Parts: sequence; C-alpha cells; structure tokens
Amino acid sequence: MPLGFGFLLLAGLSHLIKCLGFLMGRCPDPMQPAGPSEEEELMQELKAELDKADDEGRGDK
Repeated sequence: MPLGFGFLLLAGLSHLIKCLGFLMGRCPDPMQPAGPSEEEELMQELKAELDKADDEGRGDK
C-alpha cells in the first residue's frame, strides 16, 4: 500500500513540474493532447475514402 502512494506522489510531482515548465514557457501544454486521437485519425481515413469513392463515381459519368 505505501508503495502505491509513493508512485502516486511521484506522478503528482511529475505533473507539477510539467505544469510549472509550461507556465515558464519551457514546455508544451501538458493538458493538451500530443496529436490526433484514434477517433480523429479514423474519421480522417474514412473521409479520405469517401472523397476517393466520390471522385471515382464522378469520373464514370
């Protein structure tokens, strides 16, 4: 049990350091996701496939 609290304390300190770095302008925003989520990537892939299918459909007419 104490080991778990130790890890929780370390995680909290790590987050605090990241937030302080952001406030000082030395780090990116720790609350902002690094890149697009899996859902956003899937949406982009599906949109690209629909656009491709739409383009192919127009070319046949």
